[in-house]
Amino acid sequence: MEKLLQEPEWNEIEKAIPPQIKEIRSILEDKYGIVIPCHCDEFIARCLRLKDGKKDKAIKLIKHFQTTMVGFREWDATMQPSLYETFVRNVVIPLSQKDSHGRRIFVFRTEMWDPQLTNFDELLAALWMCAQFITAEYKDAQHSGFVTIWDFSNFSLQQAWAVNQWRLISLMKWVQNGVAGRIKGFHLIFQPRIISVIYAGVKPFFKEKLRKRIHFHNSLETLHQHVNPQCLPEFLGGVLNHEEDKCIDKLSIKKLFQQDDFFKEMINSGFPSK
Repeated sequence: MEKLLQEPEWNEIEKAIPPQIKEIRSILEDKYGIVIPCHCDEFIARCLRLKDGKKDKAIKLIKHFQTTMVGFREWDATMQPSLYETFVRNVVIPLSQKDSHGRRIFVFRTEMWDPQLTNFDELLAALWMCAQFITAEYKDAQHSGFVTIWDFSNFSLQQAWAVNQWRLISLMKWVQNGVAGRIKGFHLIFQPRIISVIYAGVKPFFKEKLRKRIHFHNSLETLHQHVNPQCLPEFLGGVLNHEEDKCIDKLSIKKLFQQDDFFKEMINSGFPSK
């Protein structure tokens, strides 16, 4: 299990961030020709937090981020959260409760995804925007990260045909490179055999560290060994009514839909402001 930094350690990291920002800007420009806009200091600070204050790793993360932004231009999806309001409210759900390690929780409900209304690129774009916003907005997400639960109840053949394995590999590369934030676990529940087939096709592209964070569950009981049911909605065997604010982080969802300019700037400049 990874060592979790304690508050005194995080305080020391925070103190060191301002001078490190200047150093990182200088190294990126002089060595790699990468110029980060002057209003993006908080983004550099975010990268430092995600890498526990390690300057070299933060620089590597920033370079990966820039490459990811260039790659998005090939996608059949618009980086505009307000266009995905219905989808996010029903399919990609941030929960209000955190797990026992203080990590935020996302639930992805495949039975609510209609590939005819939202293609696979758009699905991954929605996941990306949620992860980016939560990581940028909340320092606790930069410190502790988050876990995702993939509920494959009633997953259909039509949905399986809509999955683009190369796009999925791109998504997992973002995770491996840290671009998507601190994702500490992928929990798959109620998955049909086709999901195992898809996973077998993309698994060779994953590093061992990522493979260890992917968990297949044959029952809710094994899921609850990783995520306390006190944090979960009723459809995942939890105690919370999924329509209530106590279960779903509706405030973050509302804020996300107001971030069109934030993501437009990110795509245009290659870097977010925070």
